[in-house]
Amino acid sequence: MLCKLCNLNEANKDNTHYLTDAIIRSCLNLEGTNSRENGFYFDISNNTPFIDFSFQRNTSAAKLEQMMGRVPSDKEIEKAKKIPFSVDKVFCGDCEDIFTTIENQFIEEILPMFRVADLSQLSFVSVSNSKSLRLFFYLQLWRSDVCQSTLRLSSSTSEQLRNFFLNHNKLELNEINQFPLLLTYLITEPKPQAYTTNVVGFTNDKNPKIILLNDFIVFFFEDPENVHFIELYNLYDQPDFLIHVNKNESDFIVRIKNNAERESFIMNYIESDKRKLLIKNCLLNFNNFWRAIFNSPPSSFIIDEYIGGIINQNKSIYLKYTR
Repeated sequence: MLCKLCNLNEANKDNTHYLTDAIIRSCLNLEGTNSRENGFYFDISNNTPFIDFSFQRNTSAAKLEQMMGRVPSDKEIEKAKKIPFSVDKVFCGDCEDIFTTIENQFIEEILPMFRVADLSQLSFVSVSNSKSLRLFFYLQLWRSDVCQSTLRLSSSTSEQLRNFFLNHNKLELNEINQFPLLLTYLITEPKPQAYTTNVVGFTNDKNPKIILLNDFIVFFFEDPENVHFIELYNLYDQPDFLIHVNKNESDFIVRIKNNAERESFIMNYIESDKRKLLIKNCLLNFNNFWRAIFNSPPSSFIIDEYIGGIINQNKSIYLKYTR
């Protein structure tokens, strides 16, 4: 198979992250650390009523049994061998170098403005190196479009972004900043473990395209003439949303949300996307099961006890809503 970026070389690279590992790793690892392939992760962005739980291959057996309350199955262990948000043999080594250049520029020059700086008194950050910032987040969008089925770009948008990467050294900012882009940074405190409560994934029913990228949230509009407000779990109100959409900018404005706003957003996300669906699904099954045994519907008291058993478990907010 030919590389999806250059369309010339054989796609020979393994373990290419289509969401940049340096950004998502602290969300996916134990204690919010930067150790590789060590920890649990939860996928909220799927079409089931459940949060999908998985673990990475270097996670200790003791931690797994403590978290799951049982020994993992052979199927779960096999799944753990695949690195999350990565693909094999989709890109070539030369194009991987292009990705690395774009990622390193962002990680070295822009990321410290957020993860290292004290942003507690700020509502936004202005980034002068808008070209590097845009190329980095375009890369997350384009590789996700190529590598998975949830986030899908139009063929014309995908081709435009592909050419941006191939010619990234030659292009000026005014040649790539036509796509409206809204970027939010979630202050994640007080300890590194807080990163493990963030979310990595996609929405599959939204326009604009949205990526939840640990402590960054990306809104991308393919059509520059169709910028509109979209409600996302109370993250924005309409004026606040529209005023921070970047288009044809010189400096890029990144909206800042404090830690309390981050926690509220995540809880609203889980409540809207999973909790209601899961309880509805469980109640349907429970009613059918009860009727099959007792030949009558369960009482309201029994139903309340059952639902309480789900939502009052002494487990993390994510784990209690897994299958």
